[in-house]
Amino acid sequence: MNNLQNYFTRIGYAEDPSISLATLEKLQQLHTSVIPFENIDVLLGLDVDLKPEAIEKKLLVQGRGGYSSPPSIRNERCANDQSRSIPNY
Repeated sequence: MNNLQNYFTRIGYAEDPSISLATLEKLQQLHTSVIPFENIDVLLGLDVDLKPEAIEKKLLVQGRGGYSSPPSIRNERCANDQSRSIPNY
């Protein structure tokens, strides 16, 4: 199972992952309802690692929550995993 499938499993997404506004809305709705905002590392004085690999480990392996940036980074990784790109603004 790849990281994208692991992410979909974590948030309970079982639909067609085609790139569309409806898919993005569903992914964001599921992500925010399943993966909580968490700032435990900050409170413990630990460094915050925003590298994609660290975010995947925290969200998918450790089953923890994220900050406001990780969902955006994870969404971009999802799109890239699907061999599509998201423009940078």
